[in-house]
Amino acid sequence: MCRKIQIPKCTITSFYRTFDRLDYNNEEDSEIFVMDVLSKALTRLTDNNFDDGSPIWSPDGSKIAYSSQGDVWIMDANGANKGNLTQTPGATEANPSWSPNGSEMVFDAYPTGGSSFDRDIYRIDTNTRQITRLTFDSETSSSGRSYKPSWSINSDLISFISRRCNPARTICGNDIYLINSQGNDGGRVTNDYGAKDEVALSWSPDGKQLVYQYMISDGRGYSELWVVNADGSNNHKILDVDDVHNPHWGLLKTK
Repeated sequence: MCRKIQIPKCTITSFYRTFDRLDYNNEEDSEIFVMDVLSKALTRLTDNNFDDGSPIWSPDGSKIAYSSQGDVWIMDANGANKGNLTQTPGATEANPSWSPNGSEMVFDAYPTGGSSFDRDIYRIDTNTRQITRLTFDSETSSSGRSYKPSWSINSDLISFISRRCNPARTICGNDIYLINSQGNDGGRVTNDYGAKDEVALSWSPDGKQLVYQYMISDGRGYSELWVVNADGSNNHKILDVDDVHNPHWGLLKTK
């Protein structure tokens, strides 16, 4: 994939990734594991009766943020020192993404007990825990939701998925949008109005492109993998298989 999308200096070495999977001793919840990709060794990081998901490394690799119990949590890279970061009464919060320096994070949230379609994007200071709302799509759009934010690793831009409608409100669908860390509009990246739905995305290491999951809106749940420049140009498919989910773009270096 690295050669196809022309990432500079993209070579493989020993590294770790996180993921969540079902605990098959108790299929009611998922847990987070870390895996050494070369040795395939697995280490379990969470072990509880809740759904733990959406794990993401901090920029310095020392911590992992994740979603659990309707909040955003943080733990050390070895699973120690777990702590609830958000703890917002009346809100269900998920899908964290770190700022480039690790001092802040963005996530999406909706009222607990309400519709998960009423999501918006929020920013939190990881030290003071002060939360700032960045989008208001759930209030300003007839079918609005903004979710799955992803903070560029080398800029102030935050990409996210938002469900909006055409001016006549006859067609609605997911597209990719940009804001900065203050919530100011950074532009629209894709413009499909329901022909296809973008449902997951990740920045390239140089901050110039986004890779995303493209779900075909024909009732089959069929997905493809696409790449687009951050300004919306050169939008193209890079993987044509029956189904792909939740891409994540990484830069791997040799020693």
